Amino acid sequence: MYKVEITKRETWNGVDRTFTLNEVDVNSDKRIYNATITQEINAIHGFNFTVNIMHPHYKEIVQKITRIKVTFVRKSTGETIEAFNGYVSKIQEHMDNSGRFCKTVVCESALGYLHDSVQTYVQRTGEFETFRGFIQTMITTHNRDVNTFACIDVGTLVHNAPMYNSWTIQYGSSYDVLAYISERWGGEFRIRANPNQNGNPYLFDYNENRIIDSANKIEIKLAKNLQSLDSFVDGTQIVTRLYPFGPKQINSSTGEELGTRRNIKSVNGDCDFLLASTDALGKYGHISAIEIFEDPNDRSYPTPTQLKELGQRSLDARNAITKNYKITALDLSTIGLDVEEFSLGGICRLINPVMGIDEDIRVTKLTLDLDNPQRSCIEVGGMPQPISSLKGAI
Repeated sequence: MYKVEITKRETWNGVDRTFTLNEVDVNSDKRIYNATITQEINAIHGFNFTVNIMHPHYKEIVQKITRIKVTFVRKSTGETIEAFNGYVSKIQEHMDNSGRFCKTVVCESALGYLHDSVQTYVQRTGEFETFRGFIQTMITTHNRDVNTFACIDVGTLVHNAPMYNSWTIQYGSSYDVLAYISERWGGEFRIRANPNQNGNPYLFDYNENRIIDSANKIEIKLAKNLQSLDSFVDGTQIVTRLYPFGPKQINSSTGEELGTRRNIKSVNGDCDFLLASTDALGKYGHISAIEIFEDPNDRSYPTPTQLKELGQRSLDARNAITKNYKITALDLSTIGLDVEEFSLGGICRLINPVMGIDEDIRVTKLTLDLDNPQRSCIEVGGMPQPISSLKGAI
């Protein structure tokens, strides 16, 4: 069973007060219902519930200033797990025709605090020599804009891409700027509770690959306990020949902008394109695309060498094919598992002999029904793999 706690800051003295909103004891008067948690990679997690007006802490639930935390004890290990950490975003009050009152409450995880701060344009300077410096600049700006309970420290960062002059901070909310990094350069990010009592309440983590992995692999045999399973491989983004181009050339004598763009011929054997692996070419033939890399504030970027490296990274990414699966209405009880055994980003072994599936998958979305755990479900995605590993026709 889940325990739900709320913390509310008193506006008149700035003191935090903590209340229990949902007890593990089902006979307690501190209970909520219709409670559902949604967790998804690279997204703001959600927690929705309904609370009756007779609840002793009904009036303590207020938009923005009420923070909320959901925990449970994992049966297999006895470990206390934090399932949700965030704040109240929306409240809708109801009265039915019998005169009963209740609130429907919508909560967002702490990642949503990044919508409460803004970033203004900052060009790359010496402090951007490392990815940590780049992130630290944005987080510092965020912390200046928000309340202390929404402040963040930089946590674990893994990013090995070259730090070229294209690293700039654009206008927009902090969340939009950080989401752009993930979309442009790949990778995953999250905000988690900071275990350091002397630091800010939260830590920001980023990994250019997967940010969360599970040490324990759960085996799921889906021949009998599955209502639906969709399997697909997306081939629409496959590229086997990439033409990387930089900024438009400038006439050195007149300063006039020409129609041609910088290319990689000088560092690529007088060839202006890059080819994928032999496996990819043999399977799909020549599929060409153009990608432009430029910084409007620095016409020297990228150099032909940098341009070739950026193009190769992009081409490699377009050849990492992922099989995806969507599982709906998975009755976990039929395989002797509780939904708590699954974790976002965790690795599972999916076995379905009828569809010829026997491979590692990753939990990309969890929907936890606190009232009826048997109704909880998971969505999973296959592990990225090179084209050469895909057998047979797609």
